[in-house]
Order: sequence, then C-alpha cells, then structure tokens
Amino acid sequence: MKGWFDRVWTVGFAYEPQTVEPVKKALVICAVGHTVEQLKERGCYQAMETVMLVDRIHDRALEKEFVCLGGSEDMKDRGWEALREEHLEAAYRLGRDL
Repeated sequence: MKGWFDRVWTVGFAYEPQTVEPVKKALVICAVGHTVEQLKERGCYQAMETVMLVDRIHDRALEKEFVCLGGSEDMKDRGWEALREEHLEAAYRLGRDL
C-alpha cells in the first residue's frame, strides 16, 4: 500500500503541483496480525492512523476513516477461516457503506 501512495498520491507523478479537489471520504483498511487493542497498548495504532490519515491522506478528503482488521497473529490453523470470513465481510460492508 505504501508503494501505491508513493506513486499515486505523490505530487509530480499523478498530478502537477496544484490544489487538488478533495474527495468526500477516504477509507483506509489495514490488515494486521495483532488485535487493535494490542496495537493501541503499544502505541502502534496511533502511529499507523497518523501516518495514513494525517501524512498520506492529509487534506485530500473531507472525511477520513482508518480501520484495522486484525487478530490473526495468535491463531494457528484453528479459527483462521472464520476470522478471514469476518474480515472479508467487514471490508465489504465498509466499502459498500462508503
């Protein structure tokens, strides 16, 4: 995803240095191994959210949302299929309701 931002949202590559009309809403969905609670405990969630919404999206969207779909790190094989389906359904709902 970082590469996409670097190529598409970078001045000089996707657009000339000028004012860009902001989109109505930006949604960043991030797949992570840890749970959101674990990420927040370590301060990682806040850092990830800041990078994506403040640094990358910045003022290019009127509304911004950051969602992590995580919790797979501690799973072995058991339960992975159900979590995967839950994440796919969540991503679909988020995109549909955008």
